[in-house]
Amino acid sequence: MPKTSLKQIAQEAHVSVTVVSLVLNNKAKENRISDETRDRILAIAQREQYIPNRLASALQSKRSNIIAIVVPFTPVGFFVELIYHIEQYAMAKGYQAMVINTFNDEKKERESLGLYRSGLFDGMLIASLNNSSPSLNIYRAMQNQLFPFVFVDRFAEGIKADVVSSDHFHVAYEMTTQMLETGKRDILMLTRGGQAMNSTAKLRIEGYEAAMREKGLEPWEASFQLLSGEVDGQTTIASVLAELTRKPEAIFLHSGYYMPHLIKVYGDSPFKSYKAEFMTVDQFSFTQDLMIQKDLLEHVVGHFFITIQDIKQIAQRACDILLEKIEHTNQELEAKTIHIPTKTFWG
Repeated sequence: MPKTSLKQIAQEAHVSVTVVSLVLNNKAKENRISDETRDRILAIAQREQYIPNRLASALQSKRSNIIAIVVPFTPVGFFVELIYHIEQYAMAKGYQAMVINTFNDEKKERESLGLYRSGLFDGMLIASLNNSSPSLNIYRAMQNQLFPFVFVDRFAEGIKADVVSSDHFHVAYEMTTQMLETGKRDILMLTRGGQAMNSTAKLRIEGYEAAMREKGLEPWEASFQLLSGEVDGQTTIASVLAELTRKPEAIFLHSGYYMPHLIKVYGDSPFKSYKAEFMTVDQFSFTQDLMIQKDLLEHVVGHFFITIQDIKQIAQRACDILLEKIEHTNQELEAKTIHIPTKTFWG
């Protein structure tokens, strides 16, 4: 079937090609095109399965109406939900979003960031892995060329750019302080090691340390590693727990993504009979093999202290800031850090 053109839609709708173009690019209202005309054009375009020539449009307007989401994607959890809300919100604003997965790999991240030169994207939303020098050089080049980008959840230190995230230091500080106020003292901070430290994990650790030292206590920290990929993630948590020299009254796991791993091995740890409190940030899902271990679930349910981030709000604010920068590409707007409130509860 021959491809429908703007001219054909215009002829059937009895309007100019310019009007059709404005409607299909979500610019009807600002150009005072009536709702009746807009609806008629959209109905024809949908019926004819019109596919816009993005390349031709981009060459003419120097806009692709596509933004990139550069994230260290994981199968479940924070980034999955973040991507969903960004794509949904960007589409409502007339933009398509393309996800670029860095798989927690520094080389992949540098290659992904380098795509800003391609002209394919109008801007980028980025969850930066760490502060490696090559990536910092790319960020500086972006800024020198006034390419719009916004850090989401994670940022690169040394780069003065817009950041939208939770206040990770404050979250960890408040959670630790509240746990200390219950009388707990031996609070273990458990983090994932074997990889470069990102800003989110770093700030949570610093918040925990500050709260402990404020009470005259020495921070107690340990790290585990993944032995395989994110999906099948076998970890070294079991061996870390086995090597502890004292019983933790509470375990602060830096990310809820790894909580199912901790719960599973905790049941076989030397502390199974001791009901520690579990602290983490963001919700997590019980896997099927955990659901059938009723004795384990009974042991841990009611001992969770969790902070939940408002991922939808983070996504929308980050999109709004990025789209504002895209609309003012040739202007250097003042960089700002936006902290989105969180909710903390016992479960």
